[in-house]
Amino acid sequence: DLLVRVLLPIAAIVTLACVLGAYSAMRLIDSVFDGWLIDAARSAAAQVRWSGEQASVDLPPSAMSVLLYDDVDRTWVGVYQGPRVIAGEGRLPRNGAELSVQAEGQAYDGQVQGHPVRLASVTLAHDGAVPVQVVVAETVLKRARSRADIAHSYWVLSALVADRKSTRLNSSHEWISRMPSSA
Repeated sequence: DLLVRVLLPIAAIVTLACVLGAYSAMRLIDSVFDGWLIDAARSAAAQVRWSGEQASVDLPPSAMSVLLYDDVDRTWVGVYQGPRVIAGEGRLPRNGAELSVQAEGQAYDGQVQGHPVRLASVTLAHDGAVPVQVVVAETVLKRARSRADIAHSYWVLSALVADRKSTRLNSSHEWISRMPSSA
């Protein structure tokens, strides 16, 4: 009875700690990847030039390939002034679900060419002109791998802790059962 009364609260505490730790780690992963994606959108936005109320992009193909390079994920960029496509991909979603707003821009979920993606958007205003929106999209393979790695490590850790606690409690139970009875 004592063994069960001790083991259940410990198991609950370990499980809760693992769940909260995994949730916090997932949020951190999302925040870091969103920040990197917003940085990419800001880098592209730095190439926007204005001529009166018309925006243009000074981004040579070699610079565009550097901006879009990723070893794991596929990346797209689009620059828009109202309905007009200034540069890049013409059909990137300009808003979506799971919105995360940061000081420099916003990130959200969407689909591009049938792929689930995370997008970042930065908006530029200039002297009464129609604002320019720079959007960068990236598939979510690295995010998924990072989440899987974190989840796996937490499950392994909780299994090790549970096994260790069980071993200690069993040896304690054996020790207690060998004690002489006071009756």
